[in-house]
Amino acid sequence: MKYLLLAFLLFIGIVGNAQSIFKAIPKPTAKSAVRSYSLNLNSTTPSPDSTFTGFRFTGPMVLYALPNSTIFTGVGFDYEHDVYNATTQKWSETWAVQIGGYEGGQIAPTSVSAVTAIGISVAFLNKLITVGVLYNFSNKNFQGALGPQVSLNN
Repeated sequence: MKYLLLAFLLFIGIVGNAQSIFKAIPKPTAKSAVRSYSLNLNSTTPSPDSTFTGFRFTGPMVLYALPNSTIFTGVGFDYEHDVYNATTQKWSETWAVQIGGYEGGQIAPTSVSAVTAIGISVAFLNKLITVGVLYNFSNKNFQGALGPQVSLNN
């Protein structure tokens, strides 16, 4: 597990871009616009087609996993594609592929026990829908998972 984490962090360091994975994505720079019927030739409008693709910190994630009816919460890293909305002046995530570590517990366990898992998932619609596969270290099995998470872009 330590070697996998070390390899993943090394991969991020080599392939990642200069944007910090922990900072908010900066707003795009405005483009100069020249309007034919305006006296102000230096007016600016935000670029509506600005995008960002890169590694980001993600979390908190909440996933419901089956079988075993387990609820997990976790954090991790993802590689995501974001689009800037000039109307709301915010970034929204289009898709993301993420890896994370999770802790949780069963909804109706026969005995109280902590559950630890690691997983890979795909998120859509500004991370409103997350679908993934988790490996449960406590039960030593794979579980399908579904749930929302918080987008940390803004």
